[in-house]
Amino acid sequence: ELLRDEGLKYNPKEPLLYRELAWFFQHKMGQNLDDAHMYFKQVWGEEFGKLFPDGHPDYAVLEKSTSEADKTRLLTLKNVYKMDLAKMKEVDEKYGPLEWRLPETHAIYWAHVGLQLSKKEELITLRRVIYQSMQLAFQRGRLIENSFEKTIQFGPNLAMIPNANKAYEEQQSLEPDMKDHIGTGHKNFLLDAVYLLYVNNKKAAAQQWFTYAKEKYPEARLVTPSLPIAPMTLDDYAVSRLQEELGDTSMDKTKAILEGILTTAYYSLAIGDDDYFSGLAGLAELAWKKYTDRITVRGTGNDARIGLPDINAIKREVLTKVLDPEKGMSALMAAQLRTRLKLSATDYLPAPKSNNAVTAPVAPQKPQ
Repeated sequence: ELLRDEGLKYNPKEPLLYRELAWFFQHKMGQNLDDAHMYFKQVWGEEFGKLFPDGHPDYAVLEKSTSEADKTRLLTLKNVYKMDLAKMKEVDEKYGPLEWRLPETHAIYWAHVGLQLSKKEELITLRRVIYQSMQLAFQRGRLIENSFEKTIQFGPNLAMIPNANKAYEEQQSLEPDMKDHIGTGHKNFLLDAVYLLYVNNKKAAAQQWFTYAKEKYPEARLVTPSLPIAPMTLDDYAVSRLQEELGDTSMDKTKAILEGILTTAYYSLAIGDDDYFSGLAGLAELAWKKYTDRITVRGTGNDARIGLPDINAIKREVLTKVLDPEKGMSALMAAQLRTRLKLSATDYLPAPKSNNAVTAPVAPQKPQ
């Protein structure tokens, strides 16, 4: 409020004020460096959610609306948050679509306003705020509400990939002396986009951006192992990225990662994120096949002893864990997942404990 309501009122052309205001949204609230960052995100999301419940203003309706509710909403936007609907629309069209309940979007907004009003010779820091915040908004700019467990999660905002790409290219042209440095960020952004599109079951778009990334940065390589990307197919790249995240390709580690991927996939299906479920399940199957082809099929002896269980057996094991009434999902989420998978109420329940099992005596507990 001090910067936004007072500082900018008396210094409307000072780029440092816009930069600092954007910095609060980008780092203090948006990043995870502050112990209270999730509290900041939650409260800000609730506040702005009162104005735009789904985080996406309907500009065409709001611009023409005569309802008292919409008039009050726009007055609150102007008087409390010192924001302008027309400028929000500009930001969404140039950099979005953005989720206005998240802090990265507001970092972009205030940097954009500063670029329009500030001294022209001091705008580099504001441009950097924009493309840095766009990368964050791309990585986690989708708010996922888990209505069953009353929690929020953050996922990638894949719809903004084209505009984020434009922002990087524009920044390279505006700062030719920093072209290589910005290019490194741009390359990493493109390769992240390819991987996230792939795991969200948008393989046609992933292929399009993968082709573009290889043309733009033909020297690009994976970090570990250091392999060139140019000769890879899209499937090879997705599995290589997964292996890069694994850190090694031991049987135990690979099985654990596959279980983690499938667990995330089933949770996503339960809350209605079908694309993410399909993409992750497909990636798990592909990774299993690649590992099996490379390790198990090569021969016998040691190779045969480190083969993975069948992928369907791994899926059954994961489903049993996530549907466990005591240690798995909440009852509501489990019921939803069973509905989505067309399972009965008793499928994949843990085996009942034997009445003949010997248990150690339990010492009586004092009342708390």
